[in-house]
Amino acid sequence: MMPRPLFRLLGALARGLLILIRRLAMWLLRQILMFIRFALPHMIRVLLMGLWWALRLMALSIIAMFRGIGVVNQIAEHWLGEALATGFPPIWERELRRTFQILAVLAILAGWTILLLSGYIAADWGYSLIFHR
Repeated sequence: MMPRPLFRLLGALARGLLILIRRLAMWLLRQILMFIRFALPHMIRVLLMGLWWALRLMALSIIAMFRGIGVVNQIAEHWLGEALATGFPPIWERELRRTFQILAVLAILAGWTILLLSGYIAADWGYSLIFHR
């Protein structure tokens, strides 16, 4: 049999350990809530900006479908004009124009990729809503 003071000591240690665990859990919960509170506006802003750019890329690809490949040159010229107006050296105008043409083609392809993926996701979602998978 263990003496009574040892039981008291073990009881006090157990209570102290439980209090420590409870305080640690509450501190961790406060930290998580503060992180969510401060990070949520920035996460929403990034999400909305990503959706806005995806919408712009989809619109660009749809416009390119109806207006033809000349849109690439128009976009490249517009971007080139903005770059030269902000002080880009005109000596590299030809290289910059070619770079912007390549970027415009990649933007149109990215818009079509987003359109295809969103169409697939919408069709899959609609199928699962109708047929209750």
